Amino acid sequence: MPVRPDREPGMAQVLCRVLLYCVILAVALFSLGVGYLLVLGIPEGIGEQLSLQQIVESIVSLRPEGIISLGIIVVVATPLLRILATMMMSIQRRDLAITALTILSFSSIILAFIIKTLI
Repeated sequence: MPVRPDREPGMAQVLCRVLLYCVILAVALFSLGVGYLLVLGIPEGIGEQLSLQQIVESIVSLRPEGIISLGIIVVVATPLLRILATMMMSIQRRDLAITALTILSFSSIILAFIIKTLI
């Protein structure tokens, strides 16, 4: 009989809650940003690709595109958090196959971000 998510032991239960809260936070940020954008009106140039520096500046100045970008960052970071947590749990359990797969997955994603940044 499968274990129900609300009865999972220790780390798995914490991980489920963290992932749930990350998704809720991302949706809230995205909704807030879109609502703010609708109230202020859509500025010229919205939808253009922002550099990392522009994203940070728009987040710090609480502009709608910054709030939306922060929501997107949370969405992207959530699966990465899951991979890292799985990696840590597999290391703790000494499961070499899962550890190797999660290290490979995480490294591939990080490498893709680095290559995208350089191109």
